[in-house]
Amino acid sequence: MRMEPETKPCYGIDHGSRPVRASGAGNAGSPGNAGEAVNAGSQAIPGQRGSPPALPPEPSSMTPPDPRRRRGPRPDRQPRPSRPSRPFRRRPAAAMRVIAVTNQKGGTGKTTTTVNLAAALGRLGRRVLVLDLDPQANTSAWLGVRDGGAGLYEALAAEAPEDSGALAGLIRTGAAPGVDLIPASPQLARAERHLAEALGGERILLGLVRALPANRWDYLLIDCPPALGQLTVNALAAAGEILVPVEASTMAVAGLAGLLKTVAQARKHLNAGLAVCGIFACRVDARTVLARDVVAALRENFPALALATAIRETVRLREAWGQSAPIDRFAPRSTGAEDYRCLALEIARQEDRHAVRSA
Repeated sequence: MRMEPETKPCYGIDHGSRPVRASGAGNAGSPGNAGEAVNAGSQAIPGQRGSPPALPPEPSSMTPPDPRRRRGPRPDRQPRPSRPSRPFRRRPAAAMRVIAVTNQKGGTGKTTTTVNLAAALGRLGRRVLVLDLDPQANTSAWLGVRDGGAGLYEALAAEAPEDSGALAGLIRTGAAPGVDLIPASPQLARAERHLAEALGGERILLGLVRALPANRWDYLLIDCPPALGQLTVNALAAAGEILVPVEASTMAVAGLAGLLKTVAQARKHLNAGLAVCGIFACRVDARTVLARDVVAALRENFPALALATAIRETVRLREAWGQSAPIDRFAPRSTGAEDYRCLALEIARQEDRHAVRSA
């Protein structure tokens, strides 16, 4: 039986003219000293029903943040109280959502997002399977598996059709309620060459994902490597959606146009149904003008794709990795736990749109 999340304030970063407050999910804890309120629940989720959101027509026309831009209000004030909106209600998903967490640039928060979003979705009563597709295996270590062995590489390299169910035998229990894990190891790096040489190698992971047990998980989150190699191409072919974390820096936002071009090519040649479920800023130091300008530029240039939630910078996220625990368990009252709960709520509210697209 799934429990409905308690309605509590949900905070994040907002760069409008004044702070706002919205109803969210879970035990939001303290709002912290940095960051305004973000309305992660009451705003409409970007995208159209029944079809993936359209990409921006001219990625090269993106406007970078202007350092001469007049400073706005500091986002470190207490949000104004407001009447809570109605609580979030769970609607059974028509099919498992397969989301690839990807960005071609390293250090943008892909691993951090995969682990902590999975834990936050589990807190909402979702069943989540995490697939670590990065040979660095940081996601596996964070979820309590220090040595994933060669199982994932062997599953990708298997040529016999009867080996298509090999992923099910690799599943381990993660370090968060409701979260399972298919771990990686450095041996996975050998799969790049095999996938490049194999006939139809770009769709091998798709076959493995389709062979997973039906109706066992609500979400499959794929942590992609920080490069556009064969592993990432396989993730784009197997996923129904991609989630893009972007570091709050000018270079990271400028590189977003290239990523969206890659997604357009993947739609054309690999996966016509691939959708962008959201782009959001990570590692946001709301005390700096640059970080606030980057978030504003992200929302200005990608209004249909940018999520309302932004993940604030906090040392607690780095400490959580050392303890092999998601931030929601290691420091549940921290701003990092609070922000990822808001992100999970925003992603979960897209389930109706996902059901229409899957029908």
